[in-house]
Amino acid sequence: TIEWLPEQPPSHVSSTRLFKSRHDVPSPSGPIVAVYYEHLSKAGGTSFCKLAQSNMPKKEVPSYYCMPSKPKMIDARVGSWKRDELVSYFRKKKHRLVSNEWEPFNKEFLELQEQQQQQREKGEDVNLLFVTSIRHPINRLLSAYKFWGILHNPEDPKPSLELFLQRNGRRANRWKILSSDFAGNVGRFNFATWKFSGGTLPVSSLQMDAERRLSKKDLAKARRPFSLEEESVWRDSFERAVRNLA
Repeated sequence: TIEWLPEQPPSHVSSTRLFKSRHDVPSPSGPIVAVYYEHLSKAGGTSFCKLAQSNMPKKEVPSYYCMPSKPKMIDARVGSWKRDELVSYFRKKKHRLVSNEWEPFNKEFLELQEQQQQQREKGEDVNLLFVTSIRHPINRLLSAYKFWGILHNPEDPKPSLELFLQRNGRRANRWKILSSDFAGNVGRFNFATWKFSGGTLPVSSLQMDAERRLSKKDLAKARRPFSLEEESVWRDSFERAVRNLA
């Protein structure tokens, strides 16, 4: 038993049923039910968006990778929004799905899962169904290296994996919400923990100096190189990420 896991969340049966039947009998007095997709980069998010575009009415899905837009912002970075802005967006737009790829998960949005009496009294008439896809951290990281470090990198010669990790660790260490360096976190050792912890996971010191510390010579000296990170560095963020996912 893991004592710090949260209680089992309430069932979303009613919201799921409302979402599936939203076109059967339109109900202007009922809640708006929409999907919030937390896109873990290089873990199937583009495929999920294409699936949504193939199975939902065109008017319900934002055209740019399922990400909502604003004037002069093709990707409005929905993960950076406040809860009231998200509620207002669904009230004004016909979209019933949004996707957040670059910002960390906003725990505040979880309060919109199932409408409680208190929320209805506050006038919040939006229910969110949360969806994500997870991938093994090492496989996801190697995929990010292939995509960003090799295929979409004009540099020649291409960087080694170690150099890619070091550069991206340093980028991530400088990154802020709404940074113009939108993909600044995709090369983190554990992007999923960073994302689902709300962005609290610090960049690993091992990654910041990866070109040297992950070289064959240095790895030969260390029996367990990845155990060099103190548990105190990542444990709180890991627990927070698991709670949010649960």
